[in-house]
Amino acid sequence: TLGGSAEVSGQDHLGTGWGSSCPPLSADQPGIRGSDLSIRTNGSNCGGSPPACVSGDPPVQEDSTVTDSTFRQFGSTSFDELADAADITISGTVNGLAPDTLAVPSGSPVGTRGRCNYADATNWGEPDGSTHYDQCFNYFPIIYASGSVRISGGRGQGILLVRGDLDMSGGVEFYGPVVVLGNLTSTGTGGHIYGGVMAENADLDPTVITGNSVVNYSACAVSRALAGAASIKPLSERSWAALY
Repeated sequence: TLGGSAEVSGQDHLGTGWGSSCPPLSADQPGIRGSDLSIRTNGSNCGGSPPACVSGDPPVQEDSTVTDSTFRQFGSTSFDELADAADITISGTVNGLAPDTLAVPSGSPVGTRGRCNYADATNWGEPDGSTHYDQCFNYFPIIYASGSVRISGGRGQGILLVRGDLDMSGGVEFYGPVVVLGNLTSTGTGGHIYGGVMAENADLDPTVITGNSVVNYSACAVSRALAGAASIKPLSERSWAALY
């Protein structure tokens, strides 16, 4: 369901201050892709078929290859494996990701630039490369919610995984891939996602994107998040063996 002044775009977008860290813009992608699509619209902004508030090539694409496994297996990596590697675990309501405190460790004097404060659970990186908090510009945490969660206000980047439903509001901005195994709702001042969203809608309730919510495709946001979130993990087996 699309309404209000919501916008969904499959056209490639670049973030502020990213500059040479991104390749040239890629070809347009479908704004919305899914199997057996049923799209409801309300308001003049989203009228027509395809909806006027959806852009891309094509704006809407039905694709029978989109199945349950699309949301749970990504090449050789599964949703569960990514969740196990999470840097930040969230639940309930998350209010105000605070970009003005990202780079200042607890106890630092006011005005200190400091280093990126990885210990702060509200630090989801700094997607705006033009700010003076750029110590966290290359920090891309994996954020995981084991159930339904609501996120309101602030900005961050990385990989966002939600096993339940995701409710976004308060103009929160997130840069990178978002995978929701339940329903996605973005209302009021809404959420602004730059990268891509995969919402399974397991309960068959409609995804609701209204207000001034925005979902913009960004190849650079996705590639930066995937590369930045990659890390070396220890083998589950011991790293030594006894010699006889």
